[in-house]
Amino acid sequence: MKFSACITTIIATLATSVQCHSWVQSLEVVGPIQNVSRVLRDPTTPHPGLGYIRAYPARVDALASNTILFPDTAFACMPQQRTQTQDAAFVRLKASPGDIVQGNYTENGHVTLPAVGQLSSGTVYWYGTSQPKVDEKLADVMQWTSDCTGGDGRGCLLSTAPFDDGTCVEKFNDPAGRTPEGILRHQQTPDGLPCASTFTIPKNVKAGSLYTVYWAWDYSEHLGPENPDPKVAKEWYSSCMDIEMVARGSQRLVRSAKFRL
Repeated sequence: MKFSACITTIIATLATSVQCHSWVQSLEVVGPIQNVSRVLRDPTTPHPGLGYIRAYPARVDALASNTILFPDTAFACMPQQRTQTQDAAFVRLKASPGDIVQGNYTENGHVTLPAVGQLSSGTVYWYGTSQPKVDEKLADVMQWTSDCTGGDGRGCLLSTAPFDDGTCVEKFNDPAGRTPEGILRHQQTPDGLPCASTFTIPKNVKAGSLYTVYWAWDYSEHLGPENPDPKVAKEWYSSCMDIEMVARGSQRLVRSAKFRL
């Protein structure tokens, strides 16, 4: 009975704690030499030179946000993103081996309007593979390492970064409940600014292939001191995408401070 009560408490805590959402809204090449592009764009309209996640539904939360409460057994991708399918308008990013790619995603208040007891906005992980599986499990992906030898050796940990990049902020009208830092950021960029992080495509990826990338956001720390067991109560989000690999010098757009939409 005690065991059942404990499990019930954990599940109830998880159910009431799940209040966030985010996904990769766009990808862009920012150079062989990193030159971060920070621009707010309409997520419901495709933009030239940008790439999008599999089956991107524009800003439709229920179709884009993939919540994972049990990462040890969950699929890495939501059902509509488990195959390499792409919306005709929201195309794949084109990039070359060795390119630096930036992913953009909205903070949706999880930086500037933190949950009670939130310790941090969490950590973002970027993983890549040339050998994706339809039934890819997040736990298997999380075993991949930066030297590409971890787990089953099919992929690499490309980079990690704080979800809060230090500048992102969503547009809001009411400052109530916002952090002082959030209010300051909003004053500086009142239309909002997406969060962003980058990763480098391995140089040994072949041009002419599709390179699969998994974005995983660990938001478990927002459960704070009320988290019944940090080893059990977890909250992750994921996005899955493919990059069309082209030879360097082929048609692809590298964004810089001189060329922004």
